[in-house]
Amino acid sequence: PACAEDLAIYATAGGPMYNKRKDLYASITTKTDSLEALMAEMPEECVAMATFCCNEIKPLMLEIRDVVDKSERLVKAGLWPYPSYTDCVFTHHLSAPTPHTV
Repeated sequence: PACAEDLAIYATAGGPMYNKRKDLYASITTKTDSLEALMAEMPEECVAMATFCCNEIKPLMLEIRDVVDKSERLVKAGLWPYPSYTDCVFTHHLSAPTPHTV
C-alpha cells in the first residue's frame, strides 16, 4: 500500500520521477510473485530442499531485498509502514539516556 500511495502522488505529474517509481515498485510485485511460484516447487527431501533454498530461494530473496531497500529510499517517510534503517540504527542517539540504557 505504501508504494501504491507514493506512486499516486507522482502519477499526475508523470515524468522520470514517476517512471522510476512505477518500474521499481512493479518489480517488487514481479519478484515476490516469482518467489511464491518458486516456493511451490520446493522439494520435500531434506538435502534437496536445503540445496534449493540455497541456490534458488536465497538469491531471489536478496534481489527482493535490494528492490525494497531502494523503494524505501523513495517512498514518502510517512507512508512507509516500518521503521527505516536510519530510525533503527540512529534514533537512540536522539533521546536522553534512561536509567535502563546507561
